[in-house]
Amino acid sequence: MRRFVRLAVAAAAVAVLSAPLALPQAAEATGSSPPSPAAFWKLDEASGTTAVDSSSNGYNGTYSGAYTLQAGKTPAGGQSVDFTGGEVTTPYVQTSVTSYSIGAWIKTTESSSSQSFAIVSDRGSGSGDSLTLSLGGPGEDKGGICFGADTNGAYVGACTQAVLDNGNWYDITGVYSGATGSVVPSQFSIYVNGAPVATNSITIGSFVAPLSGLGGTLVAGTETWSNYTGRLADVALYTTALTSSQVASQYVQSTQDVQTTWVKRYPATRPQARYGASMTYDPATSQVIMFGGMGATGPLASTWAWDGADWKKLSPATSPPARYGASMAYDYGTGQLVLFGGMGPSGPLDGTWDWTGNSWSKQSPAASPPARAYAPMSFAGQLIMAGGAGATGNPLPGTWAWNGSTWWQASSSPPARYGASMALYQSTGRIVLFGGHSADGYLSGTREWAVVGGQLTWASQSPTTSPPARYGASMAWYGGPGTQRLVLFGGVGASGYLGGTWAWGGSDWTKLDPAKSPSPRYEAASAYDQASQQLVLFGGTGTAGISASTWTWEVPKWYPA
Repeated sequence: MRRFVRLAVAAAAVAVLSAPLALPQAAEATGSSPPSPAAFWKLDEASGTTAVDSSSNGYNGTYSGAYTLQAGKTPAGGQSVDFTGGEVTTPYVQTSVTSYSIGAWIKTTESSSSQSFAIVSDRGSGSGDSLTLSLGGPGEDKGGICFGADTNGAYVGACTQAVLDNGNWYDITGVYSGATGSVVPSQFSIYVNGAPVATNSITIGSFVAPLSGLGGTLVAGTETWSNYTGRLADVALYTTALTSSQVASQYVQSTQDVQTTWVKRYPATRPQARYGASMTYDPATSQVIMFGGMGATGPLASTWAWDGADWKKLSPATSPPARYGASMAYDYGTGQLVLFGGMGPSGPLDGTWDWTGNSWSKQSPAASPPARAYAPMSFAGQLIMAGGAGATGNPLPGTWAWNGSTWWQASSSPPARYGASMALYQSTGRIVLFGGHSADGYLSGTREWAVVGGQLTWASQSPTTSPPARYGASMAWYGGPGTQRLVLFGGVGASGYLGGTWAWGGSDWTKLDPAKSPSPRYEAASAYDQASQQLVLFGGTGTAGISASTWTWEVPKWYPA
């Protein structure tokens, strides 16, 4: 009897032989194209029960059970199927397997991270050899990826201990490089978004390669495991072991515009809940530095560092007094990380501080701006600071610049405001200023610090689309994989706390629709982490109270939950 290969199959008993590996960045193109697949089901049908094999080899499959066609696009641009108990049965058969690769785009749901499922398996009814790419396995975190083989009742392979972030798309690939006998290791490897995440070499007497008599292939199907629940697309089978460069190239070539989104992080250590903290990237230490903020019991004076995966509380010998709403940015001209002002227990402050990498040093400039808080600061040739709130909470006018040793006031100034969002748009080298709060209320205008008529000035922009008026929104440059732009989140406006994500592309605003998002909040700290290519956002206060959560804007990867 012919056995059928199932796509998206349920999970079988797994002997896990892998350890967690360092989590990768998304792959970069290498120029090594993968071979044509032996079978390729795009799963992009708009109607009917036939899953077309786009390899032209005639392995068309049949949908059955519970599923929804045209369930949404993947980052590769194609459509997907949402499986809620259904499967695709295909007639693909392969014998004498010495090497094999399986790839697919997958988007899990909350339910599919709590069980074990086979995503693609070659084993249908009956007994015999199989190769399975699955979510989870016995003894493993549910939601992690496993890729293994079952022959003569023994199941061996590789698994990850990091889990998928539900609601995000991932390109996953399993590669099997078989041996020719029982004493030579076979190798199982797993890739996510084109980058390696787990590998395992296995020598077991009862496991004899090459595999023989692989059956038909099941997608999102079931045999002895639970049915896969989630979206699936672009399932490809190869009769060779793809190289790491081929897997990377396949991923890069398939993603014309890599999907960036918010990813909630679960670091082992985290700062206490706060809003109004100051945050910027320190290239000297390759860390994001965060200082101060307002906690549940008052202003804070702690210094924290984010390394792309975890927070660490630093212990500087000298530190500025507790404050929130301070201005902080890195001066690429002088190599200084500068902090100014902020709101202390008794009102606004006016001191200038420099972070040396392990301690704070108070500066003594010849000239200094009046005390203020909530004055955004960014770098464009020099550190530029605009507006702020004065002693009575009144919005202040003025643009101040730091030259490395003292402050000077520029002649051009936007209308008086505090709590505006400001960051450098690196593609043009211009600082972008948005929103804020004036004496008349919330603002929505966009301005650029630019040379106009030979003079530096705040030039008003005229975008076609603009975020609603707000202040206290987080805004930072994102320069990682995918679309590079300024990303603005949250704030507070006339309707209350805001939670939308907007992007400035150089001339216009675009409202984004990420799969996941932080809850509405304002005064969250944010900065772009150049080392890990992620925009990190921490804390804030809003509908859920003062937050201690960490979010990153990036191409989704795996992080321990």
